[in-house]
Amino acid sequence: MAKLKDVPRKGRREAVSQALERCGLADVRRRVIGALSKGYRQRVGLAQAIVHSPPVLILDEPTVGLDPTQIREIRALIAELAAPKGGETQHTVILSTHILPEVEAICRRVILIHRGRKVVDSPLAELTQGGRSLEQVFAQHTARDLAVQPVGA
Repeated sequence: MAKLKDVPRKGRREAVSQALERCGLADVRRRVIGALSKGYRQRVGLAQAIVHSPPVLILDEPTVGLDPTQIREIRALIAELAAPKGGETQHTVILSTHILPEVEAICRRVILIHRGRKVVDSPLAELTQGGRSLEQVFAQHTARDLAVQPVGA
């Protein structure tokens, strides 16, 4: 992947090592990907995505199918990629998901798209102030469309 993403040959080994370390894969670096758990395979995908230090990462449903422990670990990894603690590259992470509790657990800013239109673009804290859930916010912004739809549509 480092070669495909045009990491200079001279720096590939270091780039791969850093990506493996950041994604918690150093201990399994010699194992066949197909023999890894789904959580580790998700980590491999993240390592592949960051090996060339892109400024922006777009992640589509990164925790689907994972057990609760793996979900926690992947969320922590995403948080670390967005706000690294020690000198590593910081990435802007765009999370694409329909699982709103996932958004509440990971994101700081929310853009809700309904029927191809942006209906919300605000900081999460602003949207959920007063104890509202993101599901309530989404329902509020899409209720008018549901009221106009014929039954069975």
